[in-house]
Amino acid sequence: MITVDDLIARWRPLTNEETAKVEVFISDVENALHVYAYDRGYDLDEMLENPPERAGQYTAVVCDIVKREMISSSDDSPALSQSSLAVNGYSVSGTYLTPGGGLFIKNSELKALGLQHQKAKAVDLYD
Repeated sequence: MITVDDLIARWRPLTNEETAKVEVFISDVENALHVYAYDRGYDLDEMLENPPERAGQYTAVVCDIVKREMISSSDDSPALSQSSLAVNGYSVSGTYLTPGGGLFIKNSELKALGLQHQKAKAVDLYD
């Protein structure tokens, strides 16, 4: 199980209020990853045992997702994946990383955990 200390070691110290949020986010992310794995026929706990390095990768991925959620949930600094600014036309635009809010797990994070990969399938047209 990932702890608040794991996130602090990879990011920054947290306030008491942030610590409470992080505990909830960690639980949400871990549950989401376990459900995602289960729905695709994987046992995530078993996957984290072999190879042992995957457990470290899992910790890093969960911390990255929680960090992104913390940044996007803050009132003063919404997470923008793209922004632009114009001067004379008074135009400002931006694309939010999680526009609707909620938990967002990137495909690259799922691939890093071995939960998403390309599959090749052939169909025999002639019996």
